[in-house]
Amino acid sequence: MALDLDNGLTLRLRLEQDLTLTYQAQTHVVQEIIDKGALLGRNEQKWATRIHQRVLRLEGETGHMVTLSEPDGPPPEILVPGIQVRRQVMYAQMDSLGNLLEVSGGVRGSTYSFPDEPVKKGTAWEAQSEVQFPGMVAPVPSTSFFAVSGVEEVQGLQCVRIEMSTSEVSFDMPLPDGQQTAKVLLENKGTLFFAPEEGLLVRMELRTRSIPKIQDYTFDTTTTLTQELVNWEAPSRQG
Repeated sequence: MALDLDNGLTLRLRLEQDLTLTYQAQTHVVQEIIDKGALLGRNEQKWATRIHQRVLRLEGETGHMVTLSEPDGPPPEILVPGIQVRRQVMYAQMDSLGNLLEVSGGVRGSTYSFPDEPVKKGTAWEAQSEVQFPGMVAPVPSTSFFAVSGVEEVQGLQCVRIEMSTSEVSFDMPLPDGQQTAKVLLENKGTLFFAPEEGLLVRMELRTRSIPKIQDYTFDTTTTLTQELVNWEAPSRQG
């Protein structure tokens, strides 16, 4: 039965102790190296990732969870400078609206955030978040923009389709040599597919453009991530 957006739907993330989610992700990175407007080179990288997320415990209306991300298959040959494809573990505390309250490990920044009120087709909202990469002295504020565009079935689940974009942010990032910093511009655009009845993010298509500039060199990098839910287990589904 299709979801009824005309009467409004409440979007809330499922937070249940021992809820376990498994995602399959595909990442495609294209980097162009530019010197004073001239293209010096172009690198391209693709790889697959398996992502496991588990809610460890609940605290009020928030959940403490661990996310394990690791390459799915043999590690790829690294062709894009600055890219690291490796096993990563992140611990986070998140509320049912998708807001990250605390995070340890990985990159800080929430992909989605839901409004308190029910949504209909065309409903739009904004959310404030912070961008934090390793090596940055302090996080940088960012604004995300969301809009409901319709209903779509994904992986057999009825999902609300949400278009997302972020404001362009600019920050300085220290380089590994400790002597220089890169001026970085960053922006995101994507589509989310959220199943409100199950409380699960089923699919995410995210395009991130980052433009670090080091002296006269610009590294224009576009990362396209497609992440899809392939399995989920919860105590309430057993028996």
